[in-house]
Amino acid sequence: MSLFLKKNLASKKLALFTVAALAISSIAAEASADCSSEKLAAEYLKIQNQAAKCEKDGDLPFCEDVEDYEPEIGMKDSTRVWNCLTQDLMQAAFTNGGPLVSTAFKEWKNYSSAPFRSAHVNRFIEDLSAKSIYVMNFANEKAQSYQKYEEAGVMPEGAILIKYSLVVNGDGGRVDIAPAFVMEKLKHGSRKETGDWRYTMVHPNRKFTKAGFSDAKFSEQLCMECHREYGEKTDSVMFLPDDYRMQY
Repeated sequence: MSLFLKKNLASKKLALFTVAALAISSIAAEASADCSSEKLAAEYLKIQNQAAKCEKDGDLPFCEDVEDYEPEIGMKDSTRVWNCLTQDLMQAAFTNGGPLVSTAFKEWKNYSSAPFRSAHVNRFIEDLSAKSIYVMNFANEKAQSYQKYEEAGVMPEGAILIKYSLVVNGDGGRVDIAPAFVMEKLKHGSRKETGDWRYTMVHPNRKFTKAGFSDAKFSEQLCMECHREYGEKTDSVMFLPDDYRMQY
């Protein structure tokens, strides 16, 4: 049995990636008001006011921008929010997710200079109106070759990568803790169809739900297909944008 499962089976709170859409509003762990973004809240209020005007006159010059609006926070603001959430809320949110997920963000090497926007995670969210997903990438010691990024090669057995995600909500500038996405490298040749990777999604336990989950194998198939697009060269691992990469 793998290291990750040994440390997480007792909790029975692990949830696998879902092929069905997830309603993040029902699973995100609530963040405190202090961890919100005042700048984003003000921006969203402006967008709401403009949207109201566009309902009366769709030809106004800003209407197209209002229609395409997606909340974004810069490096400085996202870092402040992350630091706020990880002071005590993050560990509490993943207490029932097992010791790895509840402590990795404090003990493992962080490869993200700041939370960055993740496009591929968004495909699992049902309602993205005025919401965006930001993530932070961590890896355990056996996955230390991750620091070489595209030149990392094949990860060894026992390598574990965890991507913590946050939901950035324009309404009120709220930033909530969302699921953690885990990749665990298994014994060579044990799961050829996934490149020997196991994909898992761990929910914040304060609003844990099984709603929307499909068959485990089918869900992992979706993860595998997306990650395998990167091919043998990157061992199915997706790397973060250049501007957000920590250098060790």
